This record gives sequence, C-alpha cells and structure tokens, in this order.
Amino acid sequence: MIGVSLLLAIYVEARLYSDATLQVFYIVMSIYGWASWSKRRKQPTLSISILPIRRHAWLLVLGVIMTVLLGKFWTLFDAALPFADAFTSSFSIIATFMVARKILENWIYWIVIDTVCVIIYVERELWVIALLFVIYTIIAIFGWKVWYEKWKHDRNPDPSI
Repeated sequence: MIGVSLLLAIYVEARLYSDATLQVFYIVMSIYGWASWSKRRKQPTLSISILPIRRHAWLLVLGVIMTVLLGKFWTLFDAALPFADAFTSSFSIIATFMVARKILENWIYWIVIDTVCVIIYVERELWVIALLFVIYTIIAIFGWKVWYEKWKHDRNPDPSI
C-alpha cells in the first residue's frame, strides 16, 4: 500500500488522473484482499478458466465505454493524455477482476495495458515508472506462459493421452 500511495502522488503531479484514481482502487482492493485472506475460510480452489470470445467482446465494449467517459471527464481537469490514461485505468479494472476469477486471458489484457503504460510514462518522462512497467510486461508474458501450461495440464493431466 505504501508503493501504491507513492504512485498516487506521482500520478497526480504528472496529471495522470485516471492512473491516480486507479491507485485508490488498488488500495481498496488491497484492504479487501487482506481482509479476505486473513479470515482463512475454507473455499474451493478456483481453477484457471478461459472466457468465450463473446464475453471478451462485451468486456472490450465495456472498456471502451469506460475509456471514453473517463477520458472526457478528465479533459475537464486538463489531464495529460486523458484518453490513453483512461484506457489503461479502465482496462486495468477489468483485468484485475479477471485475475481474481483466474481467467487465463487476463495476462493478454495486462500485456497490452502495461505496454501502453510504458508509452505514456515515457511521454510524461517518468523514466523509472516506465522501466517498472517494462518489467510488469515481462512478468505478464511469463504469467501467461505459466497459467497456460497449468490450464493445459489441468484439462489433460495425463501427458500420454
């Protein structure tokens, strides 16, 4: 939460208001996650799944609508790169929920989001944060690979078949 709070301050100064707002979302999600995990409830393990293409189409439409609305809103406050910033924040919220549900394709969303973030942060001359998001992009690529192999294995645990 300290790191998220620091990023919040940096984003406000850089006038990346959607990213700043997203950090507040992450703080809330961190508290929620901490509370949920600390209860140590017995829950069935969620397995990795994939979404039908129709569901992705709806998520993409939702993300575009959120991007346009948020981007237009932030133009009222002289935000830097309001639509690019709104795009990464809108789709980050969607991808965060996909991670929570263990949906394999979340990693594809993160690869795209993190790559766009690198471009935004280079444009705003936030070099260290741009480098951080290059690392996040690499992690997302590896995340996709690991989850895909696990998903494939779970569908067919006997490699001789």
